Amino acid sequence: MNNIRADFWNDIVENHPLEYFKKILQIPRRSTDETNICQALICFAEQHCLHWEKDQAGNLLIQKKGKAHEAIILQAHMDMVFETENILHYPYENAIQFIEQEDIIRAKGTSLGADNGLGIAIILSVLASKNLQHPPIEALFTVEEEDGLIGASKIQKNWLKGKYLINLDGEQETAVTVGCAGAFRSEIQLPIVLEKTEGCCCFTIQILGLYGGHSGLDIHKGRKNAIVLIQKMLIDIHKEINIRICRLNGGSRMNTIPTRAEAVIAVPESLVFLLEKKILELEKKIKASVNEEDNNINILFFKSSSEKCCDVKTTENIFQIFSEIPNGILELYDNKTNSVKTSSNIGIVETKNNTMIWISNTRSSSKISLDRIMHQKQILADKNSADVIFNSYYPAWECQKHSLLRELYIKTYGELYANKIHIEVIHAGLECGILLEKFSAIDAISIGSDIWDVHSVAECFSKSSFERIWNVIQKILLTLCDK
Repeated sequence: MNNIRADFWNDIVENHPLEYFKKILQIPRRSTDETNICQALICFAEQHCLHWEKDQAGNLLIQKKGKAHEAIILQAHMDMVFETENILHYPYENAIQFIEQEDIIRAKGTSLGADNGLGIAIILSVLASKNLQHPPIEALFTVEEEDGLIGASKIQKNWLKGKYLINLDGEQETAVTVGCAGAFRSEIQLPIVLEKTEGCCCFTIQILGLYGGHSGLDIHKGRKNAIVLIQKMLIDIHKEINIRICRLNGGSRMNTIPTRAEAVIAVPESLVFLLEKKILELEKKIKASVNEEDNNINILFFKSSSEKCCDVKTTENIFQIFSEIPNGILELYDNKTNSVKTSSNIGIVETKNNTMIWISNTRSSSKISLDRIMHQKQILADKNSADVIFNSYYPAWECQKHSLLRELYIKTYGELYANKIHIEVIHAGLECGILLEKFSAIDAISIGSDIWDVHSVAECFSKSSFERIWNVIQKILLTLCDK
């Protein structure tokens, strides 16, 4: 899809969030490619005679008048993480194929984009409604959330006037999120010197079929990181066999636990038999160590075309980085299982232009911890003749002691469904932290329906849960008219 027609929304018959979500699935919208989804939202605003404005970063604000004095901000991000089983069968440019299995909705062969398409859909239903009573609405749609909350970080401080903020990027119906981790992105760049090696054979090692998932929300679940696994394999091999690295590639996004990785290595011809034996030993060991979710792991080993390999000094630097680069859970709260304070995820490794690059996403609710990990990575880079770039930093969102909106949400949900809502601080990034740093007087919460396995081809959500959240939102907006 190269552009959006003005009549894109005309076939929406029922003003319901699920109908809008189905339309959103027709628009490719990964980070940095939000032009079409933004244009679709502008068409929507003009079709409904709503004021809109777009900032220089690409964020979009749509306003709708209401019946109260204080405005409420409804916020979602436009982009999604696109993952696919097979890019040839399920190309990015195609509409996402919608599969409905009783209460569960998923995609065929790709990630679904419920994160954060469901949030966009709810906001559109509010904006389109002719009968719903509500305060003035500031509908904020941000860009590049999945690439480090970049759009939110570029919002000007005078853009929003609302007193309340409901972020619709949550993924658990019975939770109201009131805080989140801060984070930064790091890129270690190691220059590599390649040389021809006589009397060597080249082999490819591939790790495929891991489950993957969100690098923050799923980091405690014991899922294997393909890049880390292949690095550990190479370390174990190198202890016994003199190998050289030709190249290493894996992962697709810094905030996704990598599901695949590939290394090409060179080994002396006299040691090929020993290498084959070692690979079989490691394969058995790895498959015995994975949890049930990673049972589809596949380890491939085969002879490949001859390539230049890294020289001795570069090889030493690579294995030093393999051994010391932080990954996984780094700190827990009071050593409690699943209560993650600090983590780092090696999301991408790539070899290009005579450089080996490791791209990681580090998260923590503690600025001191973030600064410490940043310092560790700087030292690691310096001692191995590498460069390191830090960017996409965003602050943690600290829980507010008093929140009228939080209490209203808990009360409203309980009245409608008699289920208990729990308050949580999550180990993932939310734009609320950045927005509250810019607009400190805002009372904010983050909510959402039940979504599972975001950032993966297994992503899905509960239709009935989505319906309940929509009902709660409508009642909250009605209640805020009287505040």
